[in-house]
Amino acid sequence: MLPLKKKVVATSRKIRTNRTFVVTHLEAMDVFLVGGDNESFPCCLCIWNAKTLTKIKKLHAHLYAFDKILHIKDMNLILTGGNDHYIRVWNLQFKCLQSFEHSKLVKDFEVIEDKLLSCGNFENIRVWNLKTMKFATLINTDNKSGFNRLKYVPKHNRILTSNTESNEIWVFAWPSKELLQKIALPTEHNGIEQLRYYDQRDEIVIGGGIDSNLLIWNFVDSSKLKEVGSFLGLKKIIKSKVSSMLLLQDRDLLLLTTADSVQFIFSYKTQELLAVSPLKPFCQHELVYIDKRNLLVCFSIFRGFVSFQRFKSN
Repeated sequence: MLPLKKKVVATSRKIRTNRTFVVTHLEAMDVFLVGGDNESFPCCLCIWNAKTLTKIKKLHAHLYAFDKILHIKDMNLILTGGNDHYIRVWNLQFKCLQSFEHSKLVKDFEVIEDKLLSCGNFENIRVWNLKTMKFATLINTDNKSGFNRLKYVPKHNRILTSNTESNEIWVFAWPSKELLQKIALPTEHNGIEQLRYYDQRDEIVIGGGIDSNLLIWNFVDSSKLKEVGSFLGLKKIIKSKVSSMLLLQDRDLLLLTTADSVQFIFSYKTQELLAVSPLKPFCQHELVYIDKRNLLVCFSIFRGFVSFQRFKSN
């Protein structure tokens, strides 16, 4: 670790994870759910003990790479999405309850109460009922290039979707499904890779591709989405695509990893760069934070390496 200020203490060790496409922490069971942890296809959903870092179970889940793993606490369900055009629904005993097939690649999905919304390389947003486990309806967009990110903002009952090809954010009302806004981002933003909502600040952060900025937006009068700021210094600091973004709201820290294997830690409020750290091996990385242990875990994508970092008390 090469800290600019002594805010982070880092240690690292290797464990064998092979192809790791996505990681999440299941707090109720204190386990990591690792998507794609397999030496060959089909890709597996692996369950790791978060305390001992030992593998508990391995399930064949998707034919190709994972895109997302989501835990639905209220329904005791786990959702996994893969490049095989399926979203699979699992219970906490890791039994597959249902598979939702899509016509093309699935890129992202969200859950609103008992409804699953999915987007990808297809025109319209699909809506599925998680109680009946059946297809429910469509949000018609007639967007032939599809969407790569999907985010629900419960405070404002808004659905945000991003279209990388046209560099646009589309805003829908929920549950009416009415299209409210199409927002064209600056051409230098180079596509939309990250779309996050941070409830404590009621802000949306939009991250783009190579040499692009992080844009900060919020809702004006709970209706229109409007840009309110940006991380102005990122263009000078980051020279590669942001592959993972994590905001620790209670600590006011924004963490980024980039495709050229560097981790950056910023103060979200002041935008001050606090620490820079090279990551090994040279590949993309995924960040997961376990609050009760004050533990940041950084999984390498495609390679078997994990680093661990603990934050000092504020």
